[in-house]
Amino acid sequence: MDRSTTRTNNFDFLRLVAALAVLVSHAFALTGRAQPAVGSHELGTIGVWVFFGISGYLIAQSWTLDPTLWRFLAKRALRIFPALVTALLLTVLVIGPLFTTLRPGEYFADVRTWSYLLEGAALRTPTELPGLFAANPYPRQVNGSLWTLAPEAWAYLAVSAVGLAGGLRRRWVAPAIAALLVVAPHDPTGLIPWPREIWLLQAFAVGASLYVLRDRVPWHGGIALALVAAFALAPSPVQLKLAVVAIPYAAVWVGEHGPAALRRMTPRGDYSYGIYLYAWPVGQATAAAWDGVGVAALIGVSLFVAWLLAIASWHVVERPALNLKRALGARPAPRAVIVAERAHLAPADPA
Repeated sequence: MDRSTTRTNNFDFLRLVAALAVLVSHAFALTGRAQPAVGSHELGTIGVWVFFGISGYLIAQSWTLDPTLWRFLAKRALRIFPALVTALLLTVLVIGPLFTTLRPGEYFADVRTWSYLLEGAALRTPTELPGLFAANPYPRQVNGSLWTLAPEAWAYLAVSAVGLAGGLRRRWVAPAIAALLVVAPHDPTGLIPWPREIWLLQAFAVGASLYVLRDRVPWHGGIALALVAAFALAPSPVQLKLAVVAIPYAAVWVGEHGPAALRRMTPRGDYSYGIYLYAWPVGQATAAAWDGVGVAALIGVSLFVAWLLAIASWHVVERPALNLKRALGARPAPRAVIVAERAHLAPADPA
């Protein structure tokens, strides 16, 4: 990841805030309490919507600047898999043996131990490891954050398919797809999982549309505030439709047009993915080791340990993996795209 580009926007800051919102929200669940919510939507869900809205915007930019399928997919894989596989290995080989109720030989001989690792690496959302966390307030679920990675990968594939078909050059295509996803009352075909995954894909599609129409969208903090307020105050049936539009718009506005002071609050590294990957298993391990732990204590322990792991993940795994992008080469963006970027928005980080 090129830090010369990310420091011209606030997206690192927003991703960090979103990861912390997910951590705090999950701390309530892991202690057996209801998660804080805005209307009918939990704080953690809102944080994930921020992630997906930003991701849609930046991934559409990434394809536009280098519309080469194999490089696009290789870059996406370098962003997701090295840190994910490392987190899975630490979970299976460190957290598992320390907290399982089985003897070490039984734990490592159990097929579920290795299926957890393989399913997680294949983005199939593994749930439990043998003998882990059965007595916890939120039983057995080893890492409840991993389910969002599969729809993220689906969204990457969708962008590549639309991009290959020329849909990102035809500026009406991405907004039309986003509108269809947002207004669709249900999925009659049964091809798209309902409802959680479709919520995330809606936010991603809106974010991608905001990039495609970036020079035509009216960008204003008052609009962002009004949309977020409308989402927060809307009745439940309307709230979801507003959320997947309001949150991506507000996130992109803050990312591209928000106060420059925000980017100075971000560490020299993108620790959001590491925090997202490690906070849940650290929270479960804390709940297992500390009977009756409260929300505040669990937040404190999870934040401290997950932050340290995220720092290590960024510097040892993620940044070296992202540096491999340079070895992939890059096709120069069309001159018209470069001119448009310079005229309308500072380049963002399309990692």
